[in-house]
Amino acid sequence: RNLGTTNFDTPRLAEILAAGIPLVSQQLQYSVLDQRPANSLAALAEKNDVSFLCYGSVAGGFLSDRWLGVAEPVTPLENRSLVKYKLIIDDFGGWDLFQQLLQALKVVGDRHGVD
Repeated sequence: RNLGTTNFDTPRLAEILAAGIPLVSQQLQYSVLDQRPANSLAALAEKNDVSFLCYGSVAGGFLSDRWLGVAEPVTPLENRSLVKYKLIIDDFGGWDLFQQLLQALKVVGDRHGVD
C-alpha cells in the first residue's frame, strides 16, 4: 500500500514526513499560470522521493487557442472550473498578461507544429 496527500502546503507535508509517515505522492495544482509548488514544496518532495500528481495544467481549458485574442470574460462564467481558473489568471497578473502568455505559447507551439 502507498499513501499520498492532496493540496498539502510545505509545512504540513514536512510535518508528515518528519513523523516518519512515508508518502509517495502529492496531488496539487500546477501550471504555467500557477507555479507555487516549484518553490520549497518541490525541493521537499524531491528530497523525500514524493512524486507530484498535477491537475489544472491547462487551467480548465483557458490555456488554449480558444481564449487567444478574446475579450476578458464577464461573470457568470459557464462552470465552477472556469470561475476557479479565472481567479488564477487574475492572480497571475490579469487578462492582458494572460493574453501575452497565450501568444507566446502559440509561437512555441507553431514552431514545433503542435497546438
